[in-house]
Amino acid sequence: MVVGTRWRVAMAGLLAATMVACASAPAGTPNAHTEAHTDPCAANAAQSPIEIDPRTTIAGTISSPDVRYAPTAVVLWNTGKTLQVDYAAGSGNAIVLDGVRFDLIQFHFHWPKEHPIVGLAAEMELHLVHADERDNLAVLGVPIVVGGDGTGVLDELFAAIPGGNGWRSLPANPFDASRLRPGTSAKIFRYTGSLTTSPFTECVRWIVYDRALVVSPRGFAAYKARFPEPYSHPPQPLNGRVPVRPGG
Repeated sequence: MVVGTRWRVAMAGLLAATMVACASAPAGTPNAHTEAHTDPCAANAAQSPIEIDPRTTIAGTISSPDVRYAPTAVVLWNTGKTLQVDYAAGSGNAIVLDGVRFDLIQFHFHWPKEHPIVGLAAEMELHLVHADERDNLAVLGVPIVVGGDGTGVLDELFAAIPGGNGWRSLPANPFDASRLRPGTSAKIFRYTGSLTTSPFTECVRWIVYDRALVVSPRGFAAYKARFPEPYSHPPQPLNGRVPVRPGG
């Protein structure tokens, strides 16, 4: 519990520091949008999630994240709304994006999915949250579909969800977050958005994959048994933003 408290305080400090440079939605009005903006970090103009239609994205000279994940000790946390998996500072798990290193802080799940992708019938979404040394945020969003035989990584995680609201557990074996990557054939869409939970901080670099992870029907049912209430934010206006895919 001491370790979990330290991480919770550190995360609160991270979000507060990020808000100094970026805008957040006004309290009580996370969906407020009064006019279209082109500034990706103008207040309330760059909220997430968004709907992604591959047919209307644009090709650009963007880089894919260099993912550097390895087995490490983690803490599983039943937040009461979702499963969150926390990483200690200095775990070595990180991505390099546009030449900048972003360390993996935590990952968590949303049900229903948050980023609708036209042509992909996902049920859930995984968010891997990273921060650089200046507390700028980068999030990898991975769709999740229901299927398979129950032997995948998500089934393992959902079977290990701590039993009660606020409970934490320390798995006996290190966890390898590289198992959460959707495969080498997956393509990405990039855009500038926000956190999808309070305080809805903007200036977040989003990388959303077009290929899904798989959880079995039994694993999906196990997750919903722990978290029966939907936990997701609805799609937000684009306000002039256009997701970019590699290829420019």
